Amino acid sequence: MTYARTHATFRRPLRVWSVACLFLVGVATTVAYAAPQRFAYAMALIHEPMRTVQSLVVTVPVYEGVQRADLGDLRVLSADGSEVPHAIRSIGPKVAIERRPLSLPIFPLYTPRRNDDNPHDDPHLWAIEAETNPQGAVVRVLQRGNNADTNTAADAGTTPPRPTAILIDASALPHPISTLHVNIEVPSNSTEVSAVAISQSDDLTHWSPLAHGALTRLQHAGHIVDRTDIALPLGRYRYLKMVGADDPLPTVNSIVTYAQSEKDTRAPLRTRLRGRPAGPPNRYAFDVPGPIPVDAVAVVLPETNTIVSATLSAVRRDQKQLTTLWSGIAYRIADGADGSDGSDTSTPITLGRARFTRFELEVEAKGGGIGAAMPELELSWMPEQLLFVARGDGPFTLVYGSAQAQPAAFNASEIPGIPDDLPDNTVLAGPQVPHDGDIALRVQKPATELTQKTLLLWGTLVLAVILIAVLALRVLRDRG
Repeated sequence: MTYARTHATFRRPLRVWSVACLFLVGVATTVAYAAPQRFAYAMALIHEPMRTVQSLVVTVPVYEGVQRADLGDLRVLSADGSEVPHAIRSIGPKVAIERRPLSLPIFPLYTPRRNDDNPHDDPHLWAIEAETNPQGAVVRVLQRGNNADTNTAADAGTTPPRPTAILIDASALPHPISTLHVNIEVPSNSTEVSAVAISQSDDLTHWSPLAHGALTRLQHAGHIVDRTDIALPLGRYRYLKMVGADDPLPTVNSIVTYAQSEKDTRAPLRTRLRGRPAGPPNRYAFDVPGPIPVDAVAVVLPETNTIVSATLSAVRRDQKQLTTLWSGIAYRIADGADGSDGSDTSTPITLGRARFTRFELEVEAKGGGIGAAMPELELSWMPEQLLFVARGDGPFTLVYGSAQAQPAAFNASEIPGIPDDLPDNTVLAGPQVPHDGDIALRVQKPATELTQKTLLLWGTLVLAVILIAVLALRVLRDRG
C-alpha cells in the first residue's frame, strides 16, 4: 500500500512536468524558426479583368528594391493578401505585336425568319445585292426577298422591326482578325441572351459557317455580366454575316475588331550611371541600381573631341573581386563641320545579359585624360517580364525587397494559357510605396545566437528536465 500511494503521488507531477516540457520545446522551435515573410516595398497593379495571365515589364525601381539577383524576393498578392502564381521571363528584341481597335461598317438585314414549313434557309433569301466601290467596300445593300421597309415604318411613326442579321464589311482590313466586339444596346435589368451565328463570304452570295456565340449584357443589383465578344478563327475575311439563331438580334450600335500588325523591333532600355571618384586619380566608380541584366555598356565622355585609353572592370553579383571586361580606346569626336552638330562615339561594349553591382573605369592620364568633369556609363538592356495568374479578386499588389524570402517563382513554361500575342504590359503599375518598411531588409540573427530570450527559454527547459529526472529517480528509489 505504501508503494502504491507513493507511485500515485509522484506519477501525477511527472505527467504534468512532461507535458510542460513538450510545450516549452514547441515554443522554442517556433521562436527559433518562425520568420514571417516581410517585404519592404509594394506597387498596386491595375489589371485587365478579361485576361487570365497578366504581364508587367520589370522596371528600374523594382530592380533597386529587390535583394536577390534572381528576383526571388518578389511576390504578387491578391486583394485578400493571398500569394498568386508568378514567373519571371526574359524578353528579347523580338517583333512586337500591336492590337489596334478598328470599327467595321455594318448593315442591318431584315430577312424572313425560319419557320416550321421551311426549316432550312433558302440561299436566295440570303443572297445579298450590294453596291460596292472599286476597292470592294459595301456602299449600299439591297437584299432579295426583303419585305421590311424600315423607312416606311419610321415615317408612319411605328417601331421599325428588329434585324435578324447584320452584314459586316471587313474588306478594307489589311490584317487578320480573331475577335468581333459587338456594342449592343439593351434596356436596364434585361435578362435577354441572343445566340448568334457568324458566316463568311467572298461574293455576298455563297456563305460558309465560321463561328457561334452569344450576346448579352445582364444588369442586376449593381452587377454586370457583359458577354459581347465573339471569337473567330484567325484569318482575313471579306464579308461577314451575323445571324440571330432564334430571335431578332438586339440593337447593334457598332462592331469593333482588333487588327494585329507587326511593329518595329522592341528597343532595349537604357540607363545612365554617373561616375564618382574611386580613390586613385583618373579612376571612377559607377553603382548599378539593382540586378539589371546588362547587354551592353557605352562609355560616355563629358566633352567632345576627347580620346582616352581606358580599362573597364566590374564586380558581378555572385563575386566580390573586380573582373576586367574591356581595355581600349574610348572617344567622343564632333562630326559637324563647325564642331557643334552631334558627335561620334566609341562602340558599346557587349556583355551578354550579365548582372553587376559596380563598374569601375580607369583612364590613363596621357592626352589630358577626360578633364575635370565626371564620365558616365550608359547601360543597354532588354528587360525581364513578370507574369502572374489573376487568381482571386483584384486589385493585385506587387511586393518585393526581403532579406528572408526565398525564390517562389514558376518557370514561364509551367504556366499554361500564355497567348503568343501577350503584350509587354497588361497591368498598370502604381508608384512604389512602403509595405513592411526597412525591417524586411534586415537579416535576422541566426537561431543559434544566444540572446537574453533564448537563454531564459533554454534555462527553463533545462530546469524542467532536471525536475523530471529528480522525480523519476525518487519513484525508482521508492520502488526499490
